[in-house]
Amino acid sequence: MQNLLKIIDDLVKKITHPDQDNVSSNLIEEWIILAENYKTEFQEQLLSRILAYQTEIEAKRSVRFLQLRLTTISNKLFNSKTSSTKHTTQPLNLSKVTKCLLSTLEDLNEIIEKSVPEYIDKDMEITEKQKSDFTINFNNTSSRLTKQLQAIDHNLLDLILQPFHEAIHEQKTGLTYRKVNYLNGLLQELSKPIVSGPEKIIQNVKERLIYLNFNSWRFLYYLADEIKRENRKEENLTDKILNYYNQLKCINQTFIKPKVALYPDGNTLKEMFVDWITEEIYVLEKEHQYNCSNETDKKQFVSGGIKLPINLSVPQLAYITRIFVKIGLIGNIKLIDLLDFLSINMLTKKAENLSAKNLNNHYYAPDDKSTAVVKTYMIEAINEINKS
Repeated sequence: MQNLLKIIDDLVKKITHPDQDNVSSNLIEEWIILAENYKTEFQEQLLSRILAYQTEIEAKRSVRFLQLRLTTISNKLFNSKTSSTKHTTQPLNLSKVTKCLLSTLEDLNEIIEKSVPEYIDKDMEITEKQKSDFTINFNNTSSRLTKQLQAIDHNLLDLILQPFHEAIHEQKTGLTYRKVNYLNGLLQELSKPIVSGPEKIIQNVKERLIYLNFNSWRFLYYLADEIKRENRKEENLTDKILNYYNQLKCINQTFIKPKVALYPDGNTLKEMFVDWITEEIYVLEKEHQYNCSNETDKKQFVSGGIKLPINLSVPQLAYITRIFVKIGLIGNIKLIDLLDFLSINMLTKKAENLSAKNLNNHYYAPDDKSTAVVKTYMIEAINEINKS
């Protein structure tokens, strides 16, 4: 392996500093053939070398050394090619062999990535050739994406393009394999056909960003503002809370590509989203409880009335009430008034003084035991109906 790298390095030196008297057209063709043959030879030597190591530490050290050597050699060749293009012409037409060898070096790096992805250094800076290809790929894809989203949702377009602009600016300070691999995957995902229609395009793009764990705070705020706008249409506080619970269920059921993130050191988009919704629900439920308490204090009830005893606990009563509301058995009534009515007129098997606040707490968070008990009663009710 060391001999092969030395041969490649020596060949790059000959190409970058050619000797007019010693370089012939036949030699150039010979170099091209050598460059093309390196791919198979390198892959065979790489795999045999990795298998020869007894520990992962040795294998990882070797792979990262090869990765660094190939990156250094590739940068040397690419910078020489760029310099000669800008300032002077090469003494011989070496562009063909330079292009071929650059392609070979990129292929060798790709062989390492695909053969032993667990050993490569993802935080290593990519080659100058890869930086150039990344910029070209981004320019081609962003122009199409801009045409689709510019008139529909400029804010969404702006937050998608931001990490790409950051990456292009980072090319001089260090653009890593990790970031480029993620952004190239994002470009590939966004390049797939998108259904027509403004609303469907926006929804489709958002789903792809969530799938690829686009864990940008700006994207989180974008999603949060959208949900808040929807919630403002709801006049009932209970409906707002239920809407948040529905959003929470949707994000929990969404599949996100594992081990992928725009910012790998930060929380995942799902974690960020769940935390935000949970806080919003907590605030609304506290407001709901406060309203329930105030409504109860304002009402004057006649003491000494008869309460209906039921063989249910408070959580079970709250859950069966929620079911009746959901299926429409209980008509159009504010939840606050319904819970007040139950607390005044019902007597559970354990709580003599039933509070609307306690019912409200269990209404939104049924436990497994309560669900099982209510299910048993429902099955018995269905059996009685079948008998009659």
